[in-house]
Amino acid sequence: MEINVLPLPGSESYEKADIPATSYINEKGRLVDKIDYPFVNDPKVVGGWKTVDFVRDIGQFNPSQKNWRGRLWLNNLVFEEGGGMSRSGQTWTKGLVLDDDTASKYIIKDMDGSAYMFYEWKSGDYTIRYMKPFYYVLKKVSVESLKYEPKYGKKADIPATSHINEEGRIVDKIDYPFVNDPQLIGTWESVDFVREIEEFKPDEKNWKSGELYLKGLIFRANGKTFKPWWTWTKGLVFHSGDKTASKYLIKEIDGSVYMFYEWKSGDYTIRYMKPAYYVLKKVSSKTSGLLDKVWTSEQEDDEDDTRGDDKAHIPATSYIDEQGHIVDKIDWPFVNDPQVIGTWKSVDYVDEVDQFKVGQKRWKGRGGELFLNEMMFERNGRLTCKNDKVPNGYSRAWTRGLVISDNRTKTASKYTIKEMDGSAYLFYEWKSGDYTFRHSKPTYYVLKKVSS
Repeated sequence: MEINVLPLPGSESYEKADIPATSYINEKGRLVDKIDYPFVNDPKVVGGWKTVDFVRDIGQFNPSQKNWRGRLWLNNLVFEEGGGMSRSGQTWTKGLVLDDDTASKYIIKDMDGSAYMFYEWKSGDYTIRYMKPFYYVLKKVSVESLKYEPKYGKKADIPATSHINEEGRIVDKIDYPFVNDPQLIGTWESVDFVREIEEFKPDEKNWKSGELYLKGLIFRANGKTFKPWWTWTKGLVFHSGDKTASKYLIKEIDGSVYMFYEWKSGDYTIRYMKPAYYVLKKVSSKTSGLLDKVWTSEQEDDEDDTRGDDKAHIPATSYIDEQGHIVDKIDWPFVNDPQVIGTWKSVDYVDEVDQFKVGQKRWKGRGGELFLNEMMFERNGRLTCKNDKVPNGYSRAWTRGLVISDNRTKTASKYTIKEMDGSAYLFYEWKSGDYTFRHSKPTYYVLKKVSS
């Protein structure tokens, strides 16, 4: 049965979507495709695919002449055996890529001796505006060639002084000598967030997605700031927890002084994407104020710089070092736990254990992409963790009830195992920088036991 809808005003020049009979329109007016298809294998699709073009119709593609003149957002797809997709919350079955509410067709064609995939791009143009999807065109390549490529956006220009550690994270050089920059000292308030410096206009806010996360920064003399983990030298701001060196650029625009500050979040350190920029306006030469207490949009006005009820419960055996980082006790004796031994695959990421529901994925960030893919607990306290950047894994240790990290941070993360709907699930405290230097309550990876 055809759903009788028309493209929304402003999109009349585009073709109406051919909406499958198995789809429906929800209470918010969005198209929702059927996604609960059984897995059917397709050996031809398994492997890596790199974007080469974007077309309105498949017949427009010419391997020797690029059709799309603009920037391509999707860079690649990696299809795994068994229906998984690397660096993605998506899954696949023969002929379809399945997301939270879309089922996008793919077609593979051999052209000029290479395999090309035509992948329906079901963005808001389809789900909200009911428009016929365009197609990303991807060429089959080796998975290894995509190892250090971001899935979306521009690739980061990784400095020659940086390296990629055993966990697959970018680690910048941060031990630079101090060089003074008098114009930096003072209080700066965030006014915008832009992908490129040239996008900023003082009278027109570029960021449209609500409140800015970073409220501002305070820079003090001699390379210090209002937080112990942030330090600076001329042209660079260092983060001792994340191990990042972010460039800053100061410009005078329309009589005011603005700073463009590289925001080296997980998009840079984990996904290798080019950093975007916070734009901050200098509002004072003072080096103290409200920002000392409340410096992100997720905080309450309290003395601990944490989010109210989300303040970490710091164990009595832990301490806070001179940089303000929590350091857990990690020299625990080994105690066996037979039920944890085996392989566990990540299925979700939640704030609280009781938020997890089998079959309902809560994590929506980055298209549902989960950084941690797998944990393999071996006898005698050996543990291997895997992610897309380090598919062969990196080492950790465990004892009954705890996963121990003795790397750039010293953490002892609790794990809890629960039986749910006939399967075993492990809830693993994720003690990232939010815990170690922001003192926030850890969130949880949820992993399902897949083998013993």
